[in-house]
Amino acid sequence: MWKEKLNAVKESLQAQLKDYSKIQSEDKAEQVKLKKQIYKQRQHIQSEFIKLHNFLVEEERNLMIKLQEKEELILQLEENMKETSKESDSISRLITNIQETLSLQEMKLLKIAKSIVDRCDVKFKKPTKVSIELNLAELVGPLQYITWRRMLRIIHPGTMPLDGTGEHGSPC
Repeated sequence: MWKEKLNAVKESLQAQLKDYSKIQSEDKAEQVKLKKQIYKQRQHIQSEFIKLHNFLVEEERNLMIKLQEKEELILQLEENMKETSKESDSISRLITNIQETLSLQEMKLLKIAKSIVDRCDVKFKKPTKVSIELNLAELVGPLQYITWRRMLRIIHPGTMPLDGTGEHGSPC
């Protein structure tokens, strides 16, 4: 009788051990599956952030190039201002010479007048007005918002769904 009870207890314990072993095996398989999913998700996150980083670096580079182009327009304006100033100085000197000559006596006036008139026949370049439109609107404002809107072209917001096998489905 005790022997039967011990055998019954032993069989019960063996059944429990078998259940525990089965659960442990299932847990191990689940652990492997979850680690694989985490690895894939980690790779996906890193890949997406590399894309975003590259995009942001390129956006910064493009904006800096545009800003440099605007600065070059300003340099053109400065060069035009220098040229206009030189021409203006030349005209002012001639006007001063004419005024001085007009105040001289008549004999000297005739001698110098021909020289001045000859110099006045020189054609001065008409000052040109350089019109520069900087259009800084593309460079000011909420850069983060503007960049975010451009980023929408390369990203797909949302998490990647898991399909029935625990694998990642295609991005939305």
